[in-house]
Amino acid sequence: MALVTVRRGSSWADLFRSYSIVLDDAKVGRLKRNSSLRIDVAPGMHRLRATVDSGSSNTLPFEASLDGAVEFEVASGAPWWDLDAPIFWAASRNPTGRLRLKLIGTAK
Repeated sequence: MALVTVRRGSSWADLFRSYSIVLDDAKVGRLKRNSSLRIDVAPGMHRLRATVDSGSSNTLPFEASLDGAVEFEVASGAPWWDLDAPIFWAASRNPTGRLRLKLIGTAK
């Protein structure tokens, strides 16, 4: 098995919302502010994304190796200066940009 870790920082955006983590089209958990989620996955190709309300992040494909580790970070896609963005982002902008998901690193 491989270990996938998804981290969420302490940003004020989406302060009271949890992000759903979706691996290969299956919801595998939720992330509150300043927390992390660890998921055991089979080796091979996978797809990861995060969702909140009616918006989502980009989908990132990745390869998990046997006994390896892959780490991601998810954050709000709202710019810091847009105070209404956490509430109205999905309705007024591109819903797939509501969250940002990025690969932090891999280890074998």
